[in-house]
Amino acid sequence: MPEKTEVKKRSTKKVTKKTTTKRTKKVSKKAATKVPAKKAVAETPAKKSPAVKKRVRPTAQAERERESAKLLTQAERHQMISLAAYYRALARGDQLGGPEGDWLAAESQIDVELARAGIALRA
Repeated sequence: MPEKTEVKKRSTKKVTKKTTTKRTKKVSKKAATKVPAKKAVAETPAKKSPAVKKRVRPTAQAERERESAKLLTQAERHQMISLAAYYRALARGDQLGGPEGDWLAAESQIDVELARAGIALRA
């Protein structure tokens, strides 16, 4: 038997594009040449000259306050050492060592920091 072969036919439809034309309005030359509106210019205030700072001589009371700020009481030093020892103990955790070692290390650390900052102990 002879085999039948199917042949597909392609459709041959023409596709047409619709084109539209844009209509332009005629504008008179007067309307086309618009003059931009003038911008209102705000007046800027005159620049002030920088103020010259005069050096003020510190009073005797200010000098005393400054000197007293550089002095530390024994109680304040003790509090600083105890806080530093506490943080050393927290950082140490369960490792070997005791509170005495933390205290001595914190004491030397605080003394070095106070000396570096120029802070002395009150008598």
